[in-house]
Amino acid sequence: MDSQRFIDGFLKPYIAEKFANADLVFLAGSFGRALKNGDYAPQASSDADLVVVYKDLQKDGHRTSFKLYKMEDVGSLMGEAPREMMIDANVHDLTTLIHHYDHVKNHAPYAFIPVMIDEGCILIDRTGLGALLQRQAKEFLEEGPNPPSRDSWKQMMDFVSAYKDAVAAATSVEEKRFLGVLAMVEFGEYALTLNHYWNSGSNQGYRSFQRKFPDEGVKLQEAFSALIRHGDDKLFVALADDYLDRGRVFMGALPVHKEPMPYDVVAHVPEEERKAMDQMFYKFMAEHLGTAFQKSAARGEHAFLENLSATTRFIKKFYEQQAGLEPQEGKAAMAMLSRYSPDLMPIAFQAVDEGIYAPMEALVDATLQPVGGVHYKELLNFYAEDLARVHALDAKSAAPVKKAFKAGYKL
Repeated sequence: MDSQRFIDGFLKPYIAEKFANADLVFLAGSFGRALKNGDYAPQASSDADLVVVYKDLQKDGHRTSFKLYKMEDVGSLMGEAPREMMIDANVHDLTTLIHHYDHVKNHAPYAFIPVMIDEGCILIDRTGLGALLQRQAKEFLEEGPNPPSRDSWKQMMDFVSAYKDAVAAATSVEEKRFLGVLAMVEFGEYALTLNHYWNSGSNQGYRSFQRKFPDEGVKLQEAFSALIRHGDDKLFVALADDYLDRGRVFMGALPVHKEPMPYDVVAHVPEEERKAMDQMFYKFMAEHLGTAFQKSAARGEHAFLENLSATTRFIKKFYEQQAGLEPQEGKAAMAMLSRYSPDLMPIAFQAVDEGIYAPMEALVDATLQPVGGVHYKELLNFYAEDLARVHALDAKSAAPVKKAFKAGYKL
């Protein structure tokens, strides 16, 4: 697809309509890389990823940073055959960006926004700050996240240990394979943390391994390919042992405690708002992952298995959230999923063994029926850590502003 024609013919008019007062706009993802590097042609199915920055969000009638995911018929608007595309806009101002960077650095090592700003192409800059923000983003990414606390790292080590034991104790090949599906993406996050690097948060870890840690990525892929495809756990057990040995050394250099979040989400965001935001996030992620099997398979074994693992884990998280359950892992996770989604295991194996993805996509849609299924025209969600900041400041104000920030979707 011609990136410049898409930008001039659709994206700039779209931004002028939806974000008329924006002071700075970065186009990231496939299209941003195409414009910046000149050596990559986005696929027709690629999303358009935006970071939209205001000097002050209140200038556009908002008080907190948010994410707007909108399906648009880009083809018709450009005088072509109808073709829908996701427009993914992350909306901030300078204050929320600073707060977000601090949160990412210290508490949630998923650096999506810095990556988009660093890699992105500047479409609009009424501030003169675009190049500066890109330099800052690059430096921020190169520094890596702050290390986890010993307690949080012990939880990650416990995850690796629990799945090693569960796979070893599994009495059937099917159990071993499905435990591998449940574990893979989290093992990848563990390895990235061991290497003092940003986590992926979804199905993008393979990119980090390819760019930064190729040998580590090969070992991870080979171990989980053997486990998930054939139930052969020898490489997996060796990998888990290696991760645990390295993890014990890593723990010795970690701080005992992390600095507290300046605005705790649980303390400052009402429970119903947190639940609504969780539902919207799971809806977006399960849709995004559950419709990407063909695309991920074309990118290689690591990408495909990671996407399958991430999709399965988001299905698990969605059922846990809907039922009010504590997170389940290992055999307990398998038992929970067998109650809520008895077809998940055989359908996941069908995707692995036969390359048939439609049943898995249909299962994701069925799972998400409480929030309208996978399909939507528009989905609005908020950054929970920034919402906590706004609610906390309202609580300190002499005249608090009472306003509900309602995550929502349109079918």
